[in-house]
Amino acid sequence: PRAPVFGATPCRCGNSGGGSRRREFSGGHVGGDQEEAQAFIEERGYSREIAAGVVDLLSGPGSGVPRGSLLDTVKRMAGRWEVGLDAGLETLCKSVEQD
Repeated sequence: PRAPVFGATPCRCGNSGGGSRRREFSGGHVGGDQEEAQAFIEERGYSREIAAGVVDLLSGPGSGVPRGSLLDTVKRMAGRWEVGLDAGLETLCKSVEQD
């Protein structure tokens, strides 16, 4: 038998089937992730061109951003934007603007 995993808890997702729900990591909706990331950046007040440049940079193979994680990464980089606390997105946008 397999050893129990300590600290693991069953999923309490509220699905009516009674089983645990699995999160899909297919990478099949990457284009949507890029579009959502670009829209999020634009909603922060950056131009379409700057937002597209940031998305291109973070989507590149050397960026270290896993497929399908672009929107989450951009949101983390935005920090607490609603109170003016940036975590790197503003600097990256300025860098893209200068290029």
